[in-house]
Amino acid sequence: MAYISNLKILIISPGEVSGVRAALMAAFERAGCEVLFRPQSLRVLGLLRYWHALRMIVSALYVYRRDARVMIERTRAAFVARSRACKAIVDQEANVDVVLLIGANCCNYWARVQRASSLLSTRIT
Repeated sequence: MAYISNLKILIISPGEVSGVRAALMAAFERAGCEVLFRPQSLRVLGLLRYWHALRMIVSALYVYRRDARVMIERTRAAFVARSRACKAIVDQEANVDVVLLIGANCCNYWARVQRASSLLSTRIT
């Protein structure tokens, strides 16, 4: 694992997922990486979080009716809100090499992944 040392890794997770985050952080730190953890929260959106929360509630009520409380995170509005929150978190940490989204209901960051994979391939060869 010498080829991944000195990487700056950002882990975004909505909460503790059966110890996965802690285990990943410990493994990467043993490998010599700098690991940052940021919780996935709508609070990074500022006052827009209230608009997104309202959209999530209305969307869940419209789509799932009686099951809205349980299914609120499965709506398109939740996906959009979480994606924007994760993008805001990634934008705050500008000099990160790798972004890991654990259990996140949002889109990925393929451009950053490609940059990190090219960085890893240059360190391997």
